[in-house]
Amino acid sequence: RMTKAVFFDAGHTLLHAWPDLGTIYAETTARFGVRLPSASFAEAFAPAFKAYIREAASDGTSSDAQDLAMWREITRRIHARLPALEPVAFDAWFEALYVRFGESEVWRFYDDVEPVLRDLRGRGLRLGVVSNWDTRLRRIGAGLGLDRLVDFLVISAEVGVRKPDPRIFEEALRRAGARPEEA
Repeated sequence: RMTKAVFFDAGHTLLHAWPDLGTIYAETTARFGVRLPSASFAEAFAPAFKAYIREAASDGTSSDAQDLAMWREITRRIHARLPALEPVAFDAWFEALYVRFGESEVWRFYDDVEPVLRDLRGRGLRLGVVSNWDTRLRRIGAGLGLDRLVDFLVISAEVGVRKPDPRIFEEALRRAGARPEEA
């Protein structure tokens, strides 16, 4: 049985926030006149994210609007956890963070990503990214050169369903021209 295609997740598999999530929050917040250590944001992020994921009963659908609402709520919880943010207007702060995390400059590949992708492509395999992300991933990927390293991106917000829904993988298989046992 021949392998024809390999699919990768994006976040925390191929790419990560750079220099790190807390620093991006701290730098963005400093523009609003409040300076907090990056660790404060890193510590507030994990419980806010996990609580949201636990409470939000997802029906498995996906869109940019849903991801925007998810990030707004997670960010609202971080804002509420850090009393020093009280003077910072939430809407403007959220908008600045949402824009910032949509820029490729705050993302990096892990060190082994480019060599591995080049090696796999050199073997003639079709390479795809299958990610629960909003359409900002296209701009981020283009800025990092991901679009030159893989054949396609299948993004949940574009397909309308999130992993583990089989339909997102079926779309990846279609684009790869492969059967499930070949990927």
